[in-house]
Amino acid sequence: MSDKTLVTTKPGGTTGRFTWTEDTSPGDLVIDYTGRMVDAEPQAGDGGNFIVNKQTYNGGIINRPLDNYFAPYFHNYVCDAVRGRFSDLTSSLFTPSPDGPTCAAKVMAATNPSRPLVDCTIAAVELREFPVLFRSLGDSLLEKMAQLNLSYHFGWKPMVSDFVNLMAFGGAVDDRVASLMKLQRDKGLRSRAKVGSYVAESTLNKYLQSVSRTIIGTMKKRTVEDVWGFMTWTPNSDFPKNSKAMRSLATKAVYGLLIDPSTAWELLPWSWLTDWCVDIGGFFAATRNIIPATPSLVQVMRRKSTECTCPAVNDPSDHLTMTAVNCGAISKERRTSAVFPTAHFPFLDTRKMSILGSIGLLNGGNRINR
Repeated sequence: MSDKTLVTTKPGGTTGRFTWTEDTSPGDLVIDYTGRMVDAEPQAGDGGNFIVNKQTYNGGIINRPLDNYFAPYFHNYVCDAVRGRFSDLTSSLFTPSPDGPTCAAKVMAATNPSRPLVDCTIAAVELREFPVLFRSLGDSLLEKMAQLNLSYHFGWKPMVSDFVNLMAFGGAVDDRVASLMKLQRDKGLRSRAKVGSYVAESTLNKYLQSVSRTIIGTMKKRTVEDVWGFMTWTPNSDFPKNSKAMRSLATKAVYGLLIDPSTAWELLPWSWLTDWCVDIGGFFAATRNIIPATPSLVQVMRRKSTECTCPAVNDPSDHLTMTAVNCGAISKERRTSAVFPTAHFPFLDTRKMSILGSIGLLNGGNRINR
């Protein structure tokens, strides 16, 4: 394992009280940057676990002239919070990003050579439910709105989306054939897919200076986490050998012309609700195998950036000033992960809340009618 650390410093300034002599020297050195890189397997080539952490500490420089024996003076003094490098200045906030296996499943599903543009098998089965969308709605206006909401999310919206995708089928098949030819030619296809970008923010009051003078600032912190992944698909021994066979398989993949576990799962009632807590659907989509290709482990990449700021302070009555605080941290992480179903409890967004609300409203109305 390779573990490297870099630390830089700067003058920390001076402070004092109960004196008539001001120390105007640069003062002791304080840390303004730390960096650490850990490579778990430096000899194993690309793709192993890898971590980089960086922290920066800027601002918070206090000045106050010596004008009173009992009052403190500050000469380019770095405030206690920045000088002490308190962990909450550079610690990352929790973001609702998925765990490693869930990210791996999303990357594998997005890069799978067998991924469909529109799952025609599912669409054909679901068409039998289409007349239900035209049934007369309930007597209550709220029930009508609830039914319309559910009809939109589970009827009209998927069908419109599928129709739009159908218009792009020709180009999609050509693109998939090109990918299969590259997969065969290079004896492997390295693919990248974005999982998502996640943000967390907080605001709180913080003691920036507590010795000799009390300075409290409004600390604002923002963490942004970007997650993506890499993986390689390798052709199996029964991979098609000519362009005609490749186009046939590419067409089946793009159209989703297969009854497999992924298709069966999507046709199960309420499978969409189960997937909110256990990502079975993502697992099936990731492991769909129309195109004979074998996946590698997924390299899940995370880049987390945190910025912590406090505004400048200017107190003319005390002749005291402090520059704005701007601290931050950047972490980069690469970890390999296999794909298997994982339990998770994602936050309910507006769409999911509206669906559950509509179901609850209709269910409550049915109980009353009974």
